[in-house]
Parts: sequence; structure tokens; C-alpha cells
Amino acid sequence: MAEWIGQGLANQADTTRCLPTFVCLDGADPSGLAYALDLGGSNLRAAVVRIGGTGRIRLVRGPVGRTMPWQRGKPFAREHFLSTQTELIAQIALPQPLPLGYCFSYPALSTPDRDAILTRWTKEIDVPDMVGQKVGRLLSDRLAARGITSGRVTVVNDTVAALMAGIHGSGADIHIGQVVGTGANMAALMPAARIAAATAAGMKGLVPVNLESGNFHPPHLAPMDQALDADSSEPGRQRLEKAVSGAYLGKLLALCHPQAPIDTAAGALVLMDAMGQGQTGMARSAWRLYRRSALLTAAALAGLIVWLTLPASHATVRIAAEGALMWSRPPGKPAYARLVGRSLKQVLGHLGRPAVRARFCRRPEANLRGSALAALIP
Repeated sequence: MAEWIGQGLANQADTTRCLPTFVCLDGADPSGLAYALDLGGSNLRAAVVRIGGTGRIRLVRGPVGRTMPWQRGKPFAREHFLSTQTELIAQIALPQPLPLGYCFSYPALSTPDRDAILTRWTKEIDVPDMVGQKVGRLLSDRLAARGITSGRVTVVNDTVAALMAGIHGSGADIHIGQVVGTGANMAALMPAARIAAATAAGMKGLVPVNLESGNFHPPHLAPMDQALDADSSEPGRQRLEKAVSGAYLGKLLALCHPQAPIDTAAGALVLMDAMGQGQTGMARSAWRLYRRSALLTAAALAGLIVWLTLPASHATVRIAAEGALMWSRPPGKPAYARLVGRSLKQVLGHLGRPAVRARFCRRPEANLRGSALAALIP
């Protein structure tokens, strides 16, 4: 993972793209009101967020939300996709134009105008006629047609939004954003000088980078992983995400027990239910898949931390973590975050980083707060 991150930042890797967000934090002291829209793998939420000059962040309208009406593995009309988001913002809209922070949880190439071009869909989602388009522009045009005037739209990945929300009052040397829910990905604050795309754009200081780490291909995957990948909408892609995230864990359990009636659409909830079935074979398989997900998440984090701490070996790391799976706890078993933290400490020790101190934090409404913060940075 550390090697792939280095190659991705140098624009030499197709696996971990390492996409910088064109927001520079150095010297920024944002304040004011902003719309925030959070589009995840399953849910959609919106709010009006106020940021004070001291960095205090609070929601003044909302949040309002709904479940996205799409179905995995089936095309979803672009018209319906945009109108669903527009109608939600209409519920909390103010008469004056506000900047919009758009938390968009899919691979997208950030542009210097703070928009982002969708490169492909993941999580078994497909909205035709959107790949190659600026997602912020599409949304702002639809809002204008609805009579809602927004200012500049700043598009950020959900890992970047979590990262931004975790920065305030931290004091840590290194900041990471992580999402383990329907999908899985990481982001980090990195020096612009180490990012080819950022230096080409003349950026300086610390820049949020969306690693697209779910597309990393870890070694030691099992035959069930190969079968799941071959039957997916994107064979060969998102191999780490397919082994880790909630969108796929139910399918992996079904591959382990092909005769069992398993609702694979329920994702990680299937594992929670199975782990509550005592000492059955299904319960043991569910626990092993759950634990394996946590260990792979820890390994990915370790690779990122190793890259970020080169050549230093002493550092404090704050990991702003989001996602239902990340903060889950199965009946009678250790919580997911505890499994990740314990394994991460062990792996960092083996990798010559025993003095690195990593701490997880969870911010309320992190994606809404972080995307609004990004929107208000000059």
C-alpha cells in the first residue's frame, strides 16, 4: 500500500489514484453559512451549516435525509438522481445564495474550480450519462432550474469530508479520514510538494488527498473473493473494497454458504444477524469475514501511516473515521474499531513504527460539517 501511494501521487499508478482536492488549508480561517449535501452509498442528507471564526461548526437547518431510491446492479436515471438531491436541498433552502459543499462518495477527479469529474461508479451503482461530467455543475444547474441559487460548489469525497471535520482542535502531527461502510476508502492531508498534480497547479502547503484506496488489490485474497469479483459490475476493480465493505460482505457470506437463504442486499447487517446465532457454522463464517475486514482495514491504514511518517518514526495520528461498519459492534464480539486499532498497533510495531500513536475519533455529522468547511475555505 505504501508503494502504491507513492506511485499514485506521482501519477504513475492506475490502482491508487491519489486524487488531490483543490482546497488548501494553510492559513485558512473560514466562517459563514453554507449548504452541505452528503451523497453516500445508501443515504442522502442535507443541511445548512454555520462556521464561526473560531472554527465552531453547527447545523442551523436540518439535517434532512432520505434513502437513495436506486438499486444495486441496476441503472438509475440521471434525471431522478439529480431531482432527488435537489428536492432535499429545497427543504432547507434559504433565500440568499450560499456556497455548497457536496460530499460525493464516488471516484471523481477534482478540478481547480473545486468541481469534480466523475470517473466511474462503484458500490454496484450506475447512473448512465454521468461519467466524464462535472457533478457539481450538473447539480447547481438543476438547483437553479428549481429556483435555488447556490454559490460556488466544492465537491469533496466522503473521506475528505471526514478528514476536514476531524482537523479542528486536533493538535496531531498527521490527519487521516477513513470511511468503512457501504464502501471503503481513505484520505489524508499531504504536503503539496509531494503530489504531482498539486505542484502542477501551483498549490502549496497541506492538501487533502482522496486515495481511492478501495481500488487497491491486496495480496492473499481467497477463492470466494475471486468469485465475487468475477460476478461484479466491475471485475478487476475495487478489490480491497470488495473484501472489506458492507456492500459486499453479505455476498461473501453467501459464497461461503451457498445453500443458505441469505439476503445479500442487506450487506453487513447479514453478518450481524449471523453472529448472533450462537456456535453455528454460519456464525463462525460471519465472524471470520467481519474480523478479516477489520484486519485488512488496519493493514491499509498501516501502509498509509508508513508513507506519511517517512523518514520520521515518531508521530501522533488522528484518524477521523466514519461508516456504519467502522462503528459497529456484533453481539458478544469486539467492536470493529477496536479490532482495527489493536491490529494497527501490532502492524506498526512490526514495520518499525512502535512510537507512532494513532487515535480514532468520531465527529457528529462529520460529512456535512466537513464538506461545509471545505466550501467556505477561500
